[in-house]
Amino acid sequence: PIDVSGVGDLAALTGGTELMGEFAALAGVGGIRVDSSGRVFGAVPSIKNEALIDDNGATVVFVLSKLPEEGCEEVAPSSPHHDGAERKSLLDKNVSVARPDLEARSIFVTDLPFSRDLEFLNGCSTVNVGAGSYHLLRSFRQALRRVIEEDAGLTLTIFESVDHEAIFWKICASQARLQQLAHESDYTMKYSDAAYAHVGMRVPEVNGIKVHAYGKYDAANTEAFYGFRSLDSVRLVVAELLRHVSLNALESKGVIERWFPAANYKEMRELSDEVIGFPLSSKKLLLPQENDADGFRTYFGEGIALFFNFYCTLIRSMKWPALAAILVVFIREYRPGGITLSMANTVQAVYGGVVIVWGMWFVTYAKHDVETARLRWGANGAKRVELQLASYQPKQSGRWQQGCFIVLGKVLTLLFVLVVIMTCTTVALKVQNQKVVALLQTAFTLVFSFVWGKIAKRIVQLENKRTLSAFNSALTLRLGFVKLFIFFVPLFRLAFLAPVSGRQCAKDQHVESNITLAAEQVAAQYYASQYRNNLAGLGVAPDSTMFLEWIQTQHINPSSNTIEYFLMMLSGFDKVAEVDVTASTGAHKHLADMADLGTVDETIPCFRGCYPVKCEIDHSRSPARLQCISSCVTLLQQSLKTIYFSHTLCTLVFILVPILQVRWAAQAEIKKGGGTHAKPYSLLQYQEKCHIHAVYAYESWGGSYVEDFLEVIIGFSVLVCFSAVSPLMAIIGFVFQMCEYRLLAYRMTWVTCRPFPMSSAGLAEWLTILDVILYLATCLSSLLLLCVLRTGLDKRGPMDKLSAVVIITLGLITVKVLLRVALTEKPKDLEDADDQNHDFLEALSLLRDKQRREGQSTPRATGCGRWG
Repeated sequence: PIDVSGVGDLAALTGGTELMGEFAALAGVGGIRVDSSGRVFGAVPSIKNEALIDDNGATVVFVLSKLPEEGCEEVAPSSPHHDGAERKSLLDKNVSVARPDLEARSIFVTDLPFSRDLEFLNGCSTVNVGAGSYHLLRSFRQALRRVIEEDAGLTLTIFESVDHEAIFWKICASQARLQQLAHESDYTMKYSDAAYAHVGMRVPEVNGIKVHAYGKYDAANTEAFYGFRSLDSVRLVVAELLRHVSLNALESKGVIERWFPAANYKEMRELSDEVIGFPLSSKKLLLPQENDADGFRTYFGEGIALFFNFYCTLIRSMKWPALAAILVVFIREYRPGGITLSMANTVQAVYGGVVIVWGMWFVTYAKHDVETARLRWGANGAKRVELQLASYQPKQSGRWQQGCFIVLGKVLTLLFVLVVIMTCTTVALKVQNQKVVALLQTAFTLVFSFVWGKIAKRIVQLENKRTLSAFNSALTLRLGFVKLFIFFVPLFRLAFLAPVSGRQCAKDQHVESNITLAAEQVAAQYYASQYRNNLAGLGVAPDSTMFLEWIQTQHINPSSNTIEYFLMMLSGFDKVAEVDVTASTGAHKHLADMADLGTVDETIPCFRGCYPVKCEIDHSRSPARLQCISSCVTLLQQSLKTIYFSHTLCTLVFILVPILQVRWAAQAEIKKGGGTHAKPYSLLQYQEKCHIHAVYAYESWGGSYVEDFLEVIIGFSVLVCFSAVSPLMAIIGFVFQMCEYRLLAYRMTWVTCRPFPMSSAGLAEWLTILDVILYLATCLSSLLLLCVLRTGLDKRGPMDKLSAVVIITLGLITVKVLLRVALTEKPKDLEDADDQNHDFLEALSLLRDKQRREGQSTPRATGCGRWG
């Protein structure tokens, strides 16, 4: 029978009649409305219509296809799933079941005590499943219902979708059953304030936030613990279901179409009001708050909460490099105190080093912050609830093939990186047209990123990971390093390859004995470019001494520009003159030919392919000199800015697409079913559409843990590696990251179907990637100083430049080590809170032993570690 009575009941929604007044006061305000029959309707931002809030009595939701009666048309095929597992649904009319009893054993974990539901299986050799022959699925569903209600002791409520094509099973546990499940499974819960008062202690605080101890739940002392949250209910109910049935088999066999943790409208609204700022409020314009992650943890679990905690910490700390960038940009643009362009470049270089030091501090602090959050949430030592992947093959675990796939994955990763390096480097060095190179590099970036995303997923699937956390951990390492490398290739090209690949060389080979003549030929090419107006406005002629001296500073000299010279050798141009530009006679010495180590009679001087974009005359020296910002620097700066704009635009698109998909699907279902006042569209039906179009899984519109984290890491890596080139990027990035944080929070709350609240072992993989990025930034800072930023080092010799590189690199690494040592020690207030909670658990244990001897009841003190 279809039971739709009681859905949307106000008292059940709010957890008790004492909260009815609060929601009644909100009726008609902020999208909350209570009708005359006591049903609650709420605004769902992604759809036009308000939805009936029917999450009461729902902890887990099963969606079942509606089976036709005998002789009716066959049921619609199931929608695709995102777990990568092969589906052989019994809904397929072409499926032939040779052993129905084995099908039942693959679904039901325990022996069935009600054989009458499946008694037709005995002696049945083959069952052809198709239109008008759904008795096998009906029997499985009858058995499933008995398992849920009788064996698992859970409550089941059934209602039909508004379009009459699906059936929803709302599964939950009563308060008494939850207490029993938590007690039997040694589920970790937070001790209440009453438990501390019972032993005469106060709850310790850290930065004004109470930090409770955690311990194994004791059903005989419920007052010693906080009440169950929806997160706890989901974990306990799913764990109990897994003791009796295989959820993966239920889906793959077509017994159910899909399952998902039920949405909790009250907690969704709390997240919207406190974190996202929905409905629209001024809070959207503010920095993320330090305790935002607590709300995500309550609803989504520790895994997603740690991501938002990391993201929040990053954005809040980005305000310091953003503020410093304002000062650097001011100096750059307005030049107070007669600061020259060369001095401004030096300030930018110093700022780049400061940002790298900031990045080192942040990563070190983030490691500490992650551990602090895990301790505060009782995640350390707690029993983790994990879901087994549908693609996991138990028989393959531990076999030699699995080890081979792991080795194969590493080899393929290395080979793919080599292919990317060879392809992009060849294009950048061989193709002279920079516009063509830019288009090819962009195309390669998109293609390589897409291809590797597919390959990495397949590699990890072959490694046969059992749980989603293990899958994400392996995918992070396989995907993160390669995608970061692919992402950085265009930036490396602009920073180091573009000046060489776009080089300008003297046309006449007979000028090799006179650098001035060579510079005059190249100066004519430079002056004929689109930037000539800037030079003409300063009264600088193409044959002026001032301009020729600037041209000579762009000369690729093998002895003083070894890096650029090496890159030009790779491009196949091995006739480069080493010219002493300080000699008035233009005397020079030839470079040995790279092919036969002989003497080159005809050498061709070449200069960087960087045109003067913005120039000024430095009158502080005698004689006056021309200082210019080159096109190579401006192109790199524009690319860095474009990255943040395109990154935010793509994030917005990836949020709007699932919103539109879910909205159109919901409206189509409402229109098809003709929703009325008697049977309105409900929140859980909307959530089912979210599960179809925006599930939280890799390569899904709903986002995934790995992809969301990778986007944040890319933004951080660009900032620490290239802030010396474009300080303005720190300001733009800070604003964009705040907006993206709100958008991601909105998508997770209202668009993405609520995922199973996974626990987390930490962010070890991502922190490893961040360490590698910092070492890369340390090396890049020296290269950018030598090859991109025109500072006082340009006039130094090769040994001076080498010394500068070594000093800068070793200095930054030393700072990193010192920061790690300084921030490794646990903060005093956190250590004190840890000690107080340890004393609390010991006091509770002593009191328990004392009252046990006296025949009284007391909370059992069974903390997980020192904090739970």
